[in-house]
Amino acid sequence: MMTPSLPTSSGRSTVRAPIKSELIVGNGKEICLGKSSNISSKGILFQIPKRESSPPPQVVSTLIKLPSLSPFDNSEIESLPLNFDHQVLRVKIEIVRTVTMAPQVEERGQLYLAGNFKSPTPEIVATLTSLVEIYRDNMEYLLKMIDLLQQDRDLLEKIFFYSSQLGYINLPIEQLKQTLRHDYHSIKIA
Repeated sequence: MMTPSLPTSSGRSTVRAPIKSELIVGNGKEICLGKSSNISSKGILFQIPKRESSPPPQVVSTLIKLPSLSPFDNSEIESLPLNFDHQVLRVKIEIVRTVTMAPQVEERGQLYLAGNFKSPTPEIVATLTSLVEIYRDNMEYLLKMIDLLQQDRDLLEKIFFYSSQLGYINLPIEQLKQTLRHDYHSIKIA
């Protein structure tokens, strides 16, 4: 069963979401911890510690810790689910390129790699497609809540709760708004 891809405007076949997740990366010789910058149903951009003595691997095995997201809604703050659950995906990644990040984004001592999932199961593709769709919809919902904040200051607690569910933690409201708009725009033009 094929999972339909979300439409994109830049020629990509799938939409990517700025999901920041931990991963364990192994290449048969060594294992290290990494962190994703964005994920789609077909691939991932991630970072690992830079090793001066060795070139980037061609294929890596990974365990990716993904958030279990539910669609955001208008529930009262007391009844909102505390979503601290995660799912772990085991998948091989074929590295397609090393990525140079903008200086304001790049973390010192990190190697940024873009890769395609190698022979993912239909279940993995469906899981990732669903996660990206929910993440995108939740970002849109959160941006609408922020726009309503001037009319209803009681939304502030819910905004911070929901933003933490998406990985935006401890950001002042204006910075949160700018970051969300930037990330949402990157989803739409991906």
